[in-house]
Amino acid sequence: MIIRYDDIKNKNFLRIHGLVQGVGFRPFVYRLAKKYGIIGFIRNTRNGVEVVFYGSIDNKLRFIQELVSDPPSAADIESFDVSTIDQPVSEDFKIVNSIESSCDFTEIGPDIATCNDCLQDIKTQPRRLQYSFTNCTHCGPRFTIIKSFPYDRKETTMDVFEMCDECKKEYSDVDNRRFHAQPISCNNCGPRYTMLATNRKISDIDEIIHAVNLIIKNGGVIAIKGVGSFVLVCDAKNKQAVKKIRKIKKRDKKPFAVMFSDVKELETFVFLKKEEQKAITSWQRPVVLLNQKKRLAPGINDGLNTLGCILPYMPFHYQLFEKLQTKALVYTSCNISGEPNLIDDDVVVNQLEDITDGIVMYNRKIWNCADDSVLQIINGQQQLIRRSRGYVPRSIKVQFNTEGIIAAGAEQKNCFAIGKNNHITLSQHIGDIKNYETYQFYRNSVNRFMNLYQIYNPPCIVTDAHPDYITSQFAYDFQKKYNTQCIKVYHHHAHIASVMAEYGLKDKLIGICFDGSGYGRDGNIWGSEFMCCDLLGFSREYHFEYMPMPGGDLAIKQPWRMAISYLYQIYGESLNYAEYEFLRDICRDQITMVLASLQKNINLPLSCSTGRLFDAVASMLNICNHTDFEAEAPMKLEAIIDHTCIDKYDFEIRGKVISFRKMIVQILQDLKNNVPVSIISARFHQTIVAVVIKIVTLMCQKYKINNVILSGGTFQNRYLLGHIEHQLQNIGFKVFTNRKVPPNDGGIALGQITIAAHLLKT
Repeated sequence: MIIRYDDIKNKNFLRIHGLVQGVGFRPFVYRLAKKYGIIGFIRNTRNGVEVVFYGSIDNKLRFIQELVSDPPSAADIESFDVSTIDQPVSEDFKIVNSIESSCDFTEIGPDIATCNDCLQDIKTQPRRLQYSFTNCTHCGPRFTIIKSFPYDRKETTMDVFEMCDECKKEYSDVDNRRFHAQPISCNNCGPRYTMLATNRKISDIDEIIHAVNLIIKNGGVIAIKGVGSFVLVCDAKNKQAVKKIRKIKKRDKKPFAVMFSDVKELETFVFLKKEEQKAITSWQRPVVLLNQKKRLAPGINDGLNTLGCILPYMPFHYQLFEKLQTKALVYTSCNISGEPNLIDDDVVVNQLEDITDGIVMYNRKIWNCADDSVLQIINGQQQLIRRSRGYVPRSIKVQFNTEGIIAAGAEQKNCFAIGKNNHITLSQHIGDIKNYETYQFYRNSVNRFMNLYQIYNPPCIVTDAHPDYITSQFAYDFQKKYNTQCIKVYHHHAHIASVMAEYGLKDKLIGICFDGSGYGRDGNIWGSEFMCCDLLGFSREYHFEYMPMPGGDLAIKQPWRMAISYLYQIYGESLNYAEYEFLRDICRDQITMVLASLQKNINLPLSCSTGRLFDAVASMLNICNHTDFEAEAPMKLEAIIDHTCIDKYDFEIRGKVISFRKMIVQILQDLKNNVPVSIISARFHQTIVAVVIKIVTLMCQKYKINNVILSGGTFQNRYLLGHIEHQLQNIGFKVFTNRKVPPNDGGIALGQITIAAHLLKT
């Protein structure tokens, strides 16, 4: 970024927007001012950061040039403007008190993994020897401890810890790395860990680490308070420990993430590409899905070839791994399956003291719950799967006004969103809000965000068009409470709009949305939409053939039902289920009941969902007849792909309907001919790729559109997205997919606000 003489001539006031609070920005600017002999001051406001600066023209030029071109690593300058104000200053440069204002918007810093300098301080600095809350302006908690704004200590959960004299000196010393670090503390004045184990309370940190080490060594399970919630850990190489942790969580098969001590240990078990290493070692410290080359204990990720991996990001993690014999820990959220993450010490003790082998906690409150974020790398680019710690509450800047709009989000993988000026801020990952406790957490979180960002008179609430979603009911209640407008947005339109918001796209384009389900205009379940759309509406050009879902949502839990549904549409009354291997272990009475419902058209909602097609094929290949977690069947189907196979099956286009009946018959024939399931899976995936290329080509010929968006949960399939992206780009299309928010329902709220903002302008 080049700053010219004319940009600052006779100017003395700089306003900076972006992620510039809670990331060491003010101390950074202070030191720059001293370096270039600038006098004036800097302060935080709800507008961002304001700087008054006086000096020679050359020094002002160098000062601003370095300020905007080389900020702290976690900072992100979104925009800035230079102007002139009448502001007298003393002969010095100061950091002055933050001020409140009726500002447009300012960013709140996300939580940042412990930096190397602080890790060194834990080993060498007398006041911080073995101190597990060591942090500085470049690292430590932010979002999870903030209660109000601006970001000052008194507005965080550190307010109850009075700084000792030595910490005050560091906090006030411009040359110190902890200059204006709000969570600053040490062994003399900060939070402390305690541990409950075997009916005793341990307070010494060395004893705590020793006790945890013994429990892990003996196959036990520990609950540990993290940055944004409690987690459960155990030895990832101990089969019995993994079984125990599954029993505690009541989670039979869903894969666990694993925390490795360092990159060297990580590479023993997974393949690590350059882009993946950059992501997993970043200051956000997400869970990264990596291809596995060596197995850990059975039960961690059975049936999959990827492993969710994470590296330490709190001082306590590093302290623990220094003593642990194992260098790999199962690292999973401390909640019963389907319920919200636990952040309250008393609740954790009440629920887990009798079923875990120990609980490690500390006496600072978690104000904003934040689960670990999850991502993967596809075609060299990051794709978020769960957006939370480290990424929230970073906003998405857009080119339109969003002031006060609230988006309820989706019912599953929920994230809500709020609009402020030309920014959209998504919440942390909430989860499936069908659960009562999760719904209450959702409601409370909406209120907290509204208070945090000072939204008191929202112009509208946006919700999914499905009339029976819990988020829809929330929106109706919200509408009454605030006497505001309620706008309904179709699920798959919101998916496409989320990508449009990320890239600033406005004109009509081709939107392809593949997922498990979403309410459609015809009242049926959509999930394979080829649309021509903009931000005001869409036309549905093509979709997969509708198939009955025997038993409704039960078909999602039991993919064999969808397999029978496809077979029945092809063979009708002549279907002989006894000849199919994948049905051998299914209760005959259940099969008879499903066939009867198909014959009599009872309890058969129609779905064109991509997810249900994947379920049916996974069942036919006998790799998943019953699911324990969402998308288990598609994930296992992707895991077995033979990457050397480029064959595909046949499909038909009948008007606007894409039929896979020929493909199903060919799959069954391959099974009879003992073709490996890895080959069949590859051919199936290549068929879906071929369908997308064919339909996009037809739509381009009709509408002369060259921009293509891919969104929806199915595009978390690395093979599918990777091949479709490459092939479309190779024939000249511009392809866009979600990067800043997940392609799954975690990104829906971004699209909802985007559509609503444009509808409000019409």
